[in-house]
Parts: sequence; C-alpha cells; structure tokens
Amino acid sequence: MAGTSRIADAPLVDVIAAVLAERGPMTEEQLVSVLRERGVPLDDEPDDDLIDALDEGDRLLTTLRDDRWASVPALLAGRVFTHRLTALEAEHGLLGLEPDLTLVETLVRRAGHQRLTDGSPVVPVFPEVHDEALAERGIPPEAIADGGALLLPPGCLRDRGLSEGDVVAVRVTDDGLRLEAASSEATPADRLAALSRALKDELAVVPGGPIVLHEALSMACASDPALFTEPLPPLSEALIACGLQYEAEWLAPAAFDFQQWRTGSRGGAIARRHHLDEEAEFAVLAILE
Repeated sequence: MAGTSRIADAPLVDVIAAVLAERGPMTEEQLVSVLRERGVPLDDEPDDDLIDALDEGDRLLTTLRDDRWASVPALLAGRVFTHRLTALEAEHGLLGLEPDLTLVETLVRRAGHQRLTDGSPVVPVFPEVHDEALAERGIPPEAIADGGALLLPPGCLRDRGLSEGDVVAVRVTDDGLRLEAASSEATPADRLAALSRALKDELAVVPGGPIVLHEALSMACASDPALFTEPLPPLSEALIACGLQYEAEWLAPAAFDFQQWRTGSRGGAIARRHHLDEEAEFAVLAILE
C-alpha cells in the first residue's frame, strides 16, 4: 500500500527518515534511487508514495526551499537555540517560541520529541487552544504570545538558577532537549557573521523579501552544518544585529516596509477575487483604509 511499504518491518516514512539522517538532504530523484537500491517497493510513479510518507511523517520529514527532502531530527541534531526569559516565563516555566525557538517548535510538535534529556515532558502550548492546561498551572493568558510557548515542568527554570532577563540555551539531542544557562560572554563576531551571510543568501532568492523565517533557517542549517552548533544571541536580537527584521513569521531586510507590503498583498488578493483593474483596486483599498 502506498506510504506503508516496509523493509525490516519499518514503515516507508521511517525508512526515508533513516536514509536522510544517514546521507543528509536529498532531491526526490536521489531519494527514490536510494530507496529502490535498498529494495523498497515503490510505484512506477512514486510521487503518491512519497506524499503519503510526508503526511505520515507529521513533521518528521520536511522539504526545503530548494525541494530537497530532509529529516527534521537529523537537521537539528546538535543545534542550540537561545531565548531571553521574561518575568512571566521565568515564573511559570515557559519558553516563548517565536522567533527564537522557531525550529525547535517544528520538532516538538511530534509526541516522541516532547521531552527534556531527563525524560520530563515539554509541551508546546498556544493561546486559546490550551487555556485549560494553562489554567491548571495558574498561568495567565498574557504569559504566552500569539506564537505559542514550550511548557516546561514546574520549577524547571528556577531549579537551574534562571530568572527574568537570563538567556536559556536549548540544545537538540537524541535524548531530548537539554536546557542550560547561556554564557554571558560576548558572542564571537564570526558566528554572528555566519548567520548573517546564511540568511541574506536566502533573502537574495526573493530580492527585497520577505521570506518565511522557518524556511530560511531550515535551509541555512542544511547548507551549513556548523550553524547554531554554538550559542548565538536569541534570534530576536541576532536578527537586528544582522540588519534584518522579523514580523509574524516573515523575515526581511531592516528597511523593508511590512505595512506597505501587507497593503499591496491585500489589494492584489481583492483585485484577483473581484477582477478589478489597478484603478479600482486602489479605490477599494482607499475606502478600506
């Protein structure tokens, strides 16, 4: 059956994940070739098999901007991301996800990866979706931004001596997420420069921007195995230092006008939907504004 082919009793999605973890990101053609070499039964047109596996993978697998396939756990293994704690986060055991832990959020959406290295649970929570769970912990709604947060065991941050303003480092390991206090020493300039080059290379694909931050970070990690292997400042701060800005999942140069872009995008959508010419589009936008 498509998407459930087995070798050594492993579902196709697990076989694909193992191949990608072993060999790194691959094009679809390369992946199909390796699968057939290993005796995995695929249809003559394997697209449906692979699409089923991607769906079944539930974020275990991903496709990069250049259409290569990648294993998310393998792509993030050994990477470390940082986040500066707010007072409410430190008090209630939360780590805000966006933009600092954007890639970690991708991983912990899967149940098998929702743990710390000591085995204690880590749960992604979002406002209005997990209100009951948050109320049980006495966490006020305003403690969590729209982008969500990781809910840690009670006292987890306090037990590590972390409080408001401290930077916590979150490292992805095979045994779960490892939390530790980030060093207060200044980040070497070459590390920040490497991040800047990687993200600006991604922005160059869409001159002027914007691009989705998550996709840019994934591609940057695939291109540079050393990126994020040592702590950097939290992304919310590092992006500014790199001459970039972030808004609602989008990454753009510092000078980019998000308001104008949103207005233009909205106008274009209205014009397409109602078959308006440019003059009518402008008039509708003026009325809405």
